[in-house]
Amino acid sequence: MSPRALRLAGALASFDFTGAQDERARSVKAIAAAFVAVDKRDWPQPPPATALDREYRLDEQVLGRLRELGARSDKQIDIGE
Repeated sequence: MSPRALRLAGALASFDFTGAQDERARSVKAIAAAFVAVDKRDWPQPPPATALDREYRLDEQVLGRLRELGARSDKQIDIGE
């Protein structure tokens, strides 16, 4: 489904990845709220390996672990520019 079909287009369009941190945070909250409001009753059940529940929310423990891994400095990429 497209963002327009999901009624997420407005929230997504307002996100400015170069904007100030507080603006980005507000946009992310708006996008998340818009996604939560989407009727997912007709969507297929996510496979267990995705760690998503029936509402397509990521398991909190998995999310926490991914954030920990993402913050590790020994895994940062240096592209040499």
